Amino acid sequence: MSEHDDYMDVIAMKKVYAFMLLSLLLVVLAACNRSSETIRVLVPEGTPAMAQTLIEHNKPDIAGVDYTVERVSGPQLLVSAFTAGSHDIIIAPLNIGANLASKNAPYQLAAVVTWGNLQLISDQPIDDIASLEGRTIHAFGMNAVPGIVLETVLDHYRDTHDFTVNYDATNAQQTLTKLTQNPGDIALVAQPVTTLAAGMLDEVYTMDLAELWVDALDLPLFPQAGVFVHERVSVDAVNAYLDAVEDSVAYALDNPASVGEMAAALDYPFSADLIEASLPYSRIAFKRIADAHAAVIAFFEVLMSADPELIGGALPDETFYWSFEP
Repeated sequence: MSEHDDYMDVIAMKKVYAFMLLSLLLVVLAACNRSSETIRVLVPEGTPAMAQTLIEHNKPDIAGVDYTVERVSGPQLLVSAFTAGSHDIIIAPLNIGANLASKNAPYQLAAVVTWGNLQLISDQPIDDIASLEGRTIHAFGMNAVPGIVLETVLDHYRDTHDFTVNYDATNAQQTLTKLTQNPGDIALVAQPVTTLAAGMLDEVYTMDLAELWVDALDLPLFPQAGVFVHERVSVDAVNAYLDAVEDSVAYALDNPASVGEMAAALDYPFSADLIEASLPYSRIAFKRIADAHAAVIAFFEVLMSADPELIGGALPDETFYWSFEP
C-alpha cells in the first residue's frame, strides 16, 4: 500500500470520528433541550375537561415533566386510548376505566374529579316525583351510567308511580333539543347543558338526580369521572399531576370567569359565559382515591346490580386503585 493510500485512510477515519462525535453531540443537545419526562393526557370534553383547564391553558412544566393535553368528544376515543395504551394519563368515566382494566388495560384509578352531575329539566314545573308521571322523559346513556343512575332513582318510586322514559338521544345536548321540540316533556341532562337550557327556554325547572340518589337511596354521592394513570408513569410524575389537578379544580371553582376565558381560548365547545355560569353547579371536586375509595365501591356495587358488564363483570380488586402517596 502506498503512502498516499495510508494518508487517504487516515483522512477517512478522521471523517468517521468527526461524524460520530457530531452525532453524539446532537443527541446530548437534544436530551438537554427536552424535559426529563413527557406525559400525554387525554380528557373528554365537558365538565371533566374543566377540572384541568388551568393545566391545559398554562402548559406547565411540573417538576421537570411536560404535560401535553388532548381533548376528545365521545367515549369511543377514550376506549381506544385505554386499549392501545396511547396516553399516559386518561380522565374518563369510572365504569369505562374499570371495564377496560378488567380486560388488562394497564391503568389504575388515582383520583376522582367529577361527582353527581346529572339533572332532569323541563320548561314546566317538576316539583316532586309525582310531577314526573304522565310526561315523557327524554334520556341518553341507556345501559350506561346516565341511564343506570336515572333508572335506579326511578325504580325506588315505581311501586307507587309510573314513568315513561325514552332513550332517544345520544347525549345531553340532544335531550335538550328534544325538550325544545316537545314542550312540557322532561330531559335528562348534565352541566353545562343545564345552564345552556336557561338561554333557550323561557323557564327552566330542575330536579337534581344527585340529591335524590343521596336522600332517597341513602347512598354516597356518585363519582363520575376519574384520573387513570398508566403503569409506566413514574410516581413523581403522577403525584405532580394530581397536585396540579387539585389546584386546577380549586382555581376553577374560585375563578369561573377566568376559566371560561381560558376555555374559550382553547376552543372548548361551550362559550366562556356558559362555562362561567355553569361551573358553580358542575360538581367538580378533587379527591385522591384514598379519600374517594368508599364512594367508588358503593357506586360500582350499584352498577353490578344493574349490569355487571358495565364494569367488566366483577368488582375491581385492589390492583385497580393507584396506591402511592406523595
